[in-house]
Amino acid sequence: MNNKETEIDIVTGKSLNEDQLDSTTPDVDENIILPGHGQLSSEIATIGKDMSDVDFINALAEAPHDLLIPWEDCILPSGGLYYKGWSNGVVNVRAMTQSVEKIFANKRFTSSGQALDAMFRKCCQFPGDMDPSELLIGDRTFLLYYIRGITYGNEYKFVLTCPHCGAQNTHVYDMNELYSTVIPANTKLGPEPFKVVLPHLSEISRREVWVSVRFLRSGDISDILSRQKFNRNLNNSVKTTNKRKVPGRINRQDQSDQSEAILDGTLEKTITSVNGVSNPIVIQSIVSKLHSKDNAAIREFLRENTPGIDSTVTIICKECQNEVTMELPVTDGFFRSTK
Repeated sequence: MNNKETEIDIVTGKSLNEDQLDSTTPDVDENIILPGHGQLSSEIATIGKDMSDVDFINALAEAPHDLLIPWEDCILPSGGLYYKGWSNGVVNVRAMTQSVEKIFANKRFTSSGQALDAMFRKCCQFPGDMDPSELLIGDRTFLLYYIRGITYGNEYKFVLTCPHCGAQNTHVYDMNELYSTVIPANTKLGPEPFKVVLPHLSEISRREVWVSVRFLRSGDISDILSRQKFNRNLNNSVKTTNKRKVPGRINRQDQSDQSEAILDGTLEKTITSVNGVSNPIVIQSIVSKLHSKDNAAIREFLRENTPGIDSTVTIICKECQNEVTMELPVTDGFFRSTK
């Protein structure tokens, strides 16, 4: 079997390369690993206490789904502060089932970005009619790791190609370490949007210039990437070029353009007004002219205050001993047990 794994974007749910996902049904880790995970209901054991094997299997077949895979409470880092009508941030979650595994084995779902949202809909009960795309990015990431933990346990095995020497390393990461990096909501900030003063514009204009910002939702990033894809396709349809893309080769310019588009789009999505002016055309015009100091002020505020989890990990290459600092990759191996 090919060791190369399909990497999945945890925000958009899209696969990041063309490898087909492994459709093998994983073995479920029966150990209760994650902090706060309640013990499974004892009702199953009670049902089969005085039954023969045949009667017990028949009873299981007739048992409600929730008895075999029970729901439990999960408190999101945001505490529900930045959602309408959600006072405590508690989500009812349960482990993934075979039907969810099939979603990640379906290339069409992972390519289109529908896989993660479909998983959240099957494994979570949100308040009201809330859609997973409304989740803060940090809450979404935390929830993904939580559901993975109660399904397969805390150990996660993945393959990393060292950027220094090119060696392929297999690593087993203990996801319990992520729980010490949870960033809770800062209640002192009050409700969205938040005021951030722009140091450069304030200095040169000799008056306070500020922006109102809000936290990013996963739907925001999807919108940015969709708009970028539309613009790229539009540009390709109206201009011709003699340049030919070589299969398998990374186009550095495309990569740079994508990063720039995401950064610009992020600011446009997070900024709701400038000194109280909320006209999107005005905001877009100002964003395009912001000094790096002002960009940094906004990004630093969001970095320090966005509720979520820090999934940055440092890995030492077994061949060259160099350290690699990166976001914990979510590959297709994330959705199956290490055992």
